[in-house]
Amino acid sequence: MIVLEDFDLPHEQGVFGAVRRHDVHTGIDFYCAPATKVRAFHGGVVTRIGPFTGPVAGTPWWKDTSFVAIYNERLYLTVLYGEVSAATEVEVGQRCSRGDCIGAVATVLKTDKGLPRTMLHLECYRGNPFEDPEFQPKEWNLGEEQLAYLIDPASVIPEIYRLTWNPQWGHSMSTYSERTHDCLPDSARSVRS
Repeated sequence: MIVLEDFDLPHEQGVFGAVRRHDVHTGIDFYCAPATKVRAFHGGVVTRIGPFTGPVAGTPWWKDTSFVAIYNERLYLTVLYGEVSAATEVEVGQRCSRGDCIGAVATVLKTDKGLPRTMLHLECYRGNPFEDPEFQPKEWNLGEEQLAYLIDPASVIPEIYRLTWNPQWGHSMSTYSERTHDCLPDSARSVRS
């Protein structure tokens, strides 16, 4: 996998659409060691770097982490790499290529909950919501519909779909993969066939 060199697949709370105690999970978590380098899935333009968790992001129960969002115009897709420390050489407006190092995984959980405390949180958005300077990543609250721009990463990035495929279930580990199938680029649809 190009994003992380060494990782564990998400468990049920770390998949897209997992219903949690206070919210619905907006991405996929890949568990890995602190400071694991994060590499871009695809090329594009860095559209935003900002606080993702911790007191500075309004979630004081977590440690401070950041996100890097990269928009690929050809795919009409933004990938948000969250719970990271952005690489110092990565800047908004910069073009990056597939495989470029964009940061390192940061520790997000303050206390041991029986799960890894460090992970790459990956979200995907239809288009580039960061064109709006007021846009910030949002929680998907219990009882709310899926955010219109939010896409299951396993449905649009073939590597993730293959990684999270579960032959016992006959579908990806992510909860909403089939719901987002219509927004797949043709290259990702062929992975399912």
